[in-house]
Amino acid sequence: MSLELARVRTLRRQAIRPLTPDDVDPVAAVLQQVFRTDSPAAPSRLADYVRRLCLEPPGYDPEIPSLVYEDAQGRIAGFLRVSVQPMMFDGQPIRMACSGPFATLPDARAKGAGVFLLRRFLGGPQDLSITDGANDQGRLLWERLGGQTVQAHCLGWIRLLRPATFASDYIARKHPGFRTLMTICRPLSMLVDRAGRTLIKRRLSLSPRPLVHLIEEDLAPRAMAAAWPRLSARWRLRPDYDEAYLTWLFDEMSRVISRGPLVRRQIRSEGDKLVGWYLYYLSPHRVAEVMQIAASEDHEAQVLECLFADAERRGASAVMGRLEPWLIHPLYRNRCRGYYRASTVALAHTRRSDVAAAVHAGQAFLTRADGEWWTGFREQL
Repeated sequence: MSLELARVRTLRRQAIRPLTPDDVDPVAAVLQQVFRTDSPAAPSRLADYVRRLCLEPPGYDPEIPSLVYEDAQGRIAGFLRVSVQPMMFDGQPIRMACSGPFATLPDARAKGAGVFLLRRFLGGPQDLSITDGANDQGRLLWERLGGQTVQAHCLGWIRLLRPATFASDYIARKHPGFRTLMTICRPLSMLVDRAGRTLIKRRLSLSPRPLVHLIEEDLAPRAMAAAWPRLSARWRLRPDYDEAYLTWLFDEMSRVISRGPLVRRQIRSEGDKLVGWYLYYLSPHRVAEVMQIAASEDHEAQVLECLFADAERRGASAVMGRLEPWLIHPLYRNRCRGYYRASTVALAHTRRSDVAAAVHAGQAFLTRADGEWWTGFREQL
């Protein structure tokens, strides 16, 4: 008997089933053990995380639930978080499911419980499954189960605002032995950046750009939901946002305080027409990590410029984001540079060839705000 067949027969005597309210505390215990946190507040915070994001989000779909693995002794030994988001594809509603982190105890892991949790999830009734926080092992599992890597979303972009400061901070983070030296050199880095910005402003002042009057304000869920059908019409596949979901999303994203404050701004034209918005975390390292950018086709460059100016005013040394195909030309025009994000792999699985084609051809609006990357439950402990 093959090892894989033996594992299948063993698992049949056990259970993979939907998460229930009674599972919240045992699942929190699994997460605490797997991710090795000894914080006294960890059990209650993890339980609250599981309850809020798995059982209480708006639009919770009992047909596509989060999953638990129950061993032969009736013990919860594995967990896979699942969230569901309504989408529109060619004007028709479909369902997208996003898998969050999954955790299995060592003995369950040895029996392949993680593989079977993922297989159960991908076999669900959703039209599209995604994740955007996978590692190489996760990518291997997804691809063996019929998933595909979304190559464009494995790329990132960066716009340096204070290059010298960014470089010194990066060296200090990646090479602790140089931390003291970089701290001493930080004032010099700030002086270099200040001189560089002065030269750039003088150069730009020689050929001023046409003045465009735009109004920036805090992004409101109601305004975003109202403008979304108009702004998103160019994408075949796009989220079906409404005010209730966006209010919940902003509240949950703001809770992840370890990523820094969540900045969300919307841009209106002179006629009070909403033409775009951006969301980003200003990290403790003073890097603006972009979660989402949206813009009308004739205001893409202006929305990016507003983003960079806002991040610079708040003291960011750089703005970084995940590449979205529609942003390639505007990013290039704004002196951004691309790079490979080896630590964050975006994956998709669907049985519909037309949906898969839209995702890989850049005809889908899928951002970090629509995935699981931002949730970061380990960072809330």
